[in-house]
Amino acid sequence: MKMGNKSTELGELLKDGYTEKYARFYLSGCSAEEKSPIYDPELTKWAHSHGFFVEHALLYGLNDSNCDDYLSDYDFYKVWPLNSWARLWINDKLTLRLMLSEPEFAKLMPKYYFYTAAEGLRVLCDNPVQGVCSAADFLAVLREVGEFACKPNNGTMAKGFYRMSYENGVYAINDEVCSANAIIKFVEEHPNYIFTEYLRPGGVFAKIAPKIHTLRINVLNEAGNPRITRCYLRFPDSGCGAANFFVFDGSNTTDYHVQVNVDSETGEWGEAKLFFPNRTENIRYHPDSGVELSGIIPQFKQLKESVLAIARKFSLIEYMGLDIGITESGFKLMEINSHPGIGYLQAYESFYTDDGLRRYFKGKLREIDALSPDLVLTRNKIR
Repeated sequence: MKMGNKSTELGELLKDGYTEKYARFYLSGCSAEEKSPIYDPELTKWAHSHGFFVEHALLYGLNDSNCDDYLSDYDFYKVWPLNSWARLWINDKLTLRLMLSEPEFAKLMPKYYFYTAAEGLRVLCDNPVQGVCSAADFLAVLREVGEFACKPNNGTMAKGFYRMSYENGVYAINDEVCSANAIIKFVEEHPNYIFTEYLRPGGVFAKIAPKIHTLRINVLNEAGNPRITRCYLRFPDSGCGAANFFVFDGSNTTDYHVQVNVDSETGEWGEAKLFFPNRTENIRYHPDSGVELSGIIPQFKQLKESVLAIARKFSLIEYMGLDIGITESGFKLMEINSHPGIGYLQAYESFYTDDGLRRYFKGKLREIDALSPDLVLTRNKIR
């Protein structure tokens, strides 16, 4: 296999226009793969020289003849940040909730109950408590609601996510029984956290898995004219709950993600696969529940209309990935990503088969390549 020309040296990535933040992130993934016993060293070297994580090279079935047909990991992380300053609108979950406060959008949002500010607890828009709140109020609302989703206000990749619950007189965090004092200690030790409605799947999705799935809908929003480009459904399973692997010490070759492709026009879903760190397996049924993994998302036309309306509202957000859960009470928007990962989105079809996506990312790369040395140095420092 012929080697490419992509570097895995920090200085070279910075010279090429990377931000230092994502240069280090990309290189950490490459380094983990190089040390991993689950990958062939020669294939790893080839994949990295072409700008791909070897995990994705295997996922896409890359070789010398088709690797240029895919958006590489190197190029994808090079163009960060997309959306300039406007990404604050969606990266900050409190801001996102306030931006979507109109009734047509608010119905899509989970209920927001509490926020842990530096000064203490603050009540949010769906909280039955009004005004100043206390630890006692927090416990009272938890008892009334039954469970909270607890997550960083600015978190990514499901890092720092917890479930807090109260049932039959028992408090728990991630299903581990604890005292009321332990609940309050958790709150005090987790600043900048939001405590929201804990979503449960509805309909056939509840039969597939008891925990909420992720319907990812990617939108390209060129000149305020949004278009849905790719969709997938990822289901939880009893084995691996991680949003991404990046644990390449040889211990996780049996971990997998359960995913299906979703037709962005009709909402029909199928082509189910297990994505392992080093291979892919076609399946028909969910490995835990045995439920067949195919169907049509109900009211998908209405969901698409809502997604495009949100994209038009966020007219300065050029590219975004919406994570949606399908519950008994309808669609719920869990978050919007300003730089959603590409691995599983390209698993069924390359971005570069879509003229708009190809034009968008190639254009971003040309803009960076045209920067002067001084502007490259400025770009390196973007946080």
